[in-house]
Amino acid sequence: MHQALLVPEILLIIFKYVTDDDSGKPLLPTHAAVARTCRLFQRQVEEIIWYKLPYISALYNILPPQVRNKESRCWSLNRRMFSGSDWTRFMDRATRVRVLTENTSFERAQYERCSAIFLAMAALRDPLVLTPNLRKLEWQPSHPSLNPVINLFIGPSLRSLEIDAKLLINHVIRLPLGDICPKLEHLKISGNGRSAADTISSVLRRLHFLETVACSTLDNDAFLHLAQLKKLSYLAVDMRWSVLHSDALRDRLLPGSFHSLQTLYWKDYNLKSLADMFLMPDISPPNVHLEIESFCTSPSLRTFLNSFTAKFPSTRDFSLVHDIGASRRFGLQVGVPRRQHQLDACDLKPLFALKSLRVLNLVDLGNLKLDDDLIKTIAAASPELEQLHLGTDVAEPTTPSVTFGGLLSLLQHCPKLQSVGVCVDAEDILSFWDTTVRHDHVTHLRLEGTILGSRRADVDEMLRRVLPGLKTVEESLDGVTRRVRDVRVTGGKDGTTRTGGPTTGRRTRNSLEGARRR
Repeated sequence: MHQALLVPEILLIIFKYVTDDDSGKPLLPTHAAVARTCRLFQRQVEEIIWYKLPYISALYNILPPQVRNKESRCWSLNRRMFSGSDWTRFMDRATRVRVLTENTSFERAQYERCSAIFLAMAALRDPLVLTPNLRKLEWQPSHPSLNPVINLFIGPSLRSLEIDAKLLINHVIRLPLGDICPKLEHLKISGNGRSAADTISSVLRRLHFLETVACSTLDNDAFLHLAQLKKLSYLAVDMRWSVLHSDALRDRLLPGSFHSLQTLYWKDYNLKSLADMFLMPDISPPNVHLEIESFCTSPSLRTFLNSFTAKFPSTRDFSLVHDIGASRRFGLQVGVPRRQHQLDACDLKPLFALKSLRVLNLVDLGNLKLDDDLIKTIAAASPELEQLHLGTDVAEPTTPSVTFGGLLSLLQHCPKLQSVGVCVDAEDILSFWDTTVRHDHVTHLRLEGTILGSRRADVDEMLRRVLPGLKTVEESLDGVTRRVRDVRVTGGKDGTTRTGGPTTGRRTRNSLEGARRR
């Protein structure tokens, strides 16, 4: 063995390159085989194998025999069992775990075995932490009865935590999070936690190193605490379940509030709370991710966008998801004028004043007509655009009105464009054969039209000329059935590929027949 392979750091670097070519994830079967080669390799490979666990049953499988044998009599567990050489080997692997995700479904037999032993360990009087070096924990178990087990994995080393609000509502976590993991940087509390607003807010007020917060329930004191955090860069608030009162916040915010805030994600039935928030002089996030339910009317959106674009002209990221189905879920009567909630292109005119937009995402905007005129307007107004997504409800497919000519205009005006979330009508694509537009960054495209079946080879060649970096196409011939296929060219034996103008259907068929015979 070469002397360099005796250096642990070098071995770890080498083993990290053993990954899947497509996903880049570690190849665990290969790593397991390497670990069985020799003890020197085993020590370093186990750092990779145990770095991330998708479920806690992986830890159950390596529990010492003296612990697993107590499955039927878990009440007899005591701290003396957690010692000895077997327990030392178990903890040697458990201390290597840095990421734990518990959101998978167990088989019933496996669930009963795991839950019985782990629940007994969690019920011990003395605190027991199985993963003392854990950095990230996502806890969304399929069986709610497993929730108390979370206490075995929360420790001072934790930096990222994602849980459901029910854990705080039911007081599952025994000690205050601020005392257990005071250096928490990322916190996400999902679900309706309105009934535990005081508890959740008290948790937030104890954490002083937060950088990203996603929480559906906040009160004014917790919001004021977050406003003074020096490193807070991302804040997601769901006002549907929140107990914030913006009128009482205006005079309590101190100068320099939200100093490092970069992205604000706001979800609400209307725009009043968000408009009130932006009127506060100390809140100035450069990026805004805005999600609005259908109670947003056309006049209110225009009023909000006019004031927003005037105050934040340098916004780079804007997303508006308008839920047109919310009227059915939240009880709007048939007689209510729903047309006021159907947005169109006129309501979006203030957005075109944002010349620095990098990301624009508009989804389910009711009467918004996706055509070449809208695409050309966006392209001319936002030359720095990198991502554009214009979508509607997939349950109600419509015929695309954006032609290939509109796409060419977008590519020509936005040289940095990387992602195009627009369905393009491909029927007239071959009429632009002589275009000089070339764009290297787009890798995926959505097309629709019968020509994709009759002239597929010519369409693919046209796409490769205009979009040399294109990898996949999501296509539909009938507007309903969709499939994704690879359009990259694989060279022949001589490394050449076919070039030139459009071919006839007969020539295409002959080429396909020749390929089948070969």
